[in-house]
Amino acid sequence: MKASIKLLGTGSAALVLVMASAFSAQAGEQASGTAKLPYLSGGKVYAEANLNGPNPVGTKLCVNLNALYPYGPDVNLASKCATINAGTVKVSINKPSCAALTTWAVATYNGKSIWEGSSKYATFC
Repeated sequence: MKASIKLLGTGSAALVLVMASAFSAQAGEQASGTAKLPYLSGGKVYAEANLNGPNPVGTKLCVNLNALYPYGPDVNLASKCATINAGTVKVSINKPSCAALTTWAVATYNGKSIWEGSSKYATFC
């Protein structure tokens, strides 16, 4: 009887150890990427972000071009999303008369954010 209880206790401890390591490995997996400073080309302002890979199938990268607004949160001028494992997503607008713009990007998988990044502000006048 003692031997079976001891064996059961050892088996339970092993199961807990395996489950804990599986959960910690899953929680530790995070994507990485780069949100680039907005730039002007051909009369348009571009915002782009690069998602390093590989990432799980179904990863979605959204890139937003935002303008600084002094009396509240930034104003979104354009956004674009793509489902990719790795790579670049780019969005553009016609050059504004004058604005301080930033790139903000977020990668999600199964509805949870796995990476988020933003650039500094660039002024276009």
